Amino acid sequence: MSTQLNLKKLKKDYEDNSIVIFIGSGLSAPYGIPTWKRMIMSIAEEVAQGDLEFIKKAVENDLEKNNYWGAVEALKNYATLGDEDIQQYVCQMISRINADSNKCDNNYKDLKKLKCSTFLTTNYDNLLYQNLQTSLMPVALRDIDFNIQDLFKERRIINLHGNISNAGTIVLSSESYRELYDDLRYRQLMGLISGSKKMLFLGFSFDDYFMSKLLKSAREYFNGQHYIVLNNPDPSKVTMLKTEYGLNTIHYDHSNSNHVEEIRKILNFLLREESGDDDAMDKPKTEDITLIGANISDLNEDKSDSIFYKKILLENIDTSLANLSKSFFIASEVYIRELRASGMSIDVINAVFGKIFIAYQEIFSEIYVKYGDSEELLISMHRTLESIDFGRLKKFFSTNQMMDNEEIKGMIHI
Repeated sequence: MSTQLNLKKLKKDYEDNSIVIFIGSGLSAPYGIPTWKRMIMSIAEEVAQGDLEFIKKAVENDLEKNNYWGAVEALKNYATLGDEDIQQYVCQMISRINADSNKCDNNYKDLKKLKCSTFLTTNYDNLLYQNLQTSLMPVALRDIDFNIQDLFKERRIINLHGNISNAGTIVLSSESYRELYDDLRYRQLMGLISGSKKMLFLGFSFDDYFMSKLLKSAREYFNGQHYIVLNNPDPSKVTMLKTEYGLNTIHYDHSNSNHVEEIRKILNFLLREESGDDDAMDKPKTEDITLIGANISDLNEDKSDSIFYKKILLENIDTSLANLSKSFFIASEVYIRELRASGMSIDVINAVFGKIFIAYQEIFSEIYVKYGDSEELLISMHRTLESIDFGRLKKFFSTNQMMDNEEIKGMIHI
């Protein structure tokens, strides 16, 4: 099923108050909160001194194989660390980070706008609470002492893997994970949520070690359909998530944007009034959009094998003009990619190309048909596009989205 269809289903479930948000480490990444892998490696680097240098290598070997529990066991066995020592290391590591919400763009502030009452997270930090400011303090799963049936009555945060506010709740070793997933409260919680709500997983990657462990442990509770937001997932993994776990994938591409912006588009889509427009998620909030354009690395890209450049050479265009045209082409190519990624409708972009094509036809009939001069045609085309009027199409572009001259000139080559 396509992302657009999954988005529409998610929006309906959200409007029916049926969504529980499940948050992974990706949402804390903008603050510089280390991944589990980085945390484990940092502990190894701190304790592997002198004669214990071999511990670092042992931990590295396990982490390279994504065997996180093996890495933790290596720390416990060779560095004689107990669970309490590792929990303290984790708390100190995260607490040292100045996680100021006002200094970094993040999706926690977007979650605050949602009407969801229940948030689950595998993160140890307090960033979700700092942004949501719930009346109830976050609670670790092991500390739940309220009736599970009251779960959805008030807005609350449940830290499945513990929280740095109480180092003893941190879950990181294989033993602590087994205890967690065997806990009656965990089974009751997952059973209730899966039976009456639908989960939206945010901030996870399919390759996330603990995500895969969590899915496998909760397989029996995954009744109905749930949702997961992923960056450019492999189609085979999308199929597997659907067939084995009932997870509908909503994918995005951050290559011309960033994770925060792309996830924000999805969350903003849930908040929009019904518009009847299947492409509604692509409608940009123009005040938030800034297009950068091509940089020097882009302009130095080799285009000798491209159809555009081969056509230029066939016409025996002067080398300097050919190179200038190549720069225009790259600038326009980068601009169009960024414009589309910013949410501009493909219909508007196609209408822009329509005006470019009409201008080309006009110059072609005036210059090439009469004189058969390819160089003069190219020069005249660049000059004409510099002052082309896009008429009513201009209203679709914010100030930050407007084309620069070189980007307009390059459109004829696209």
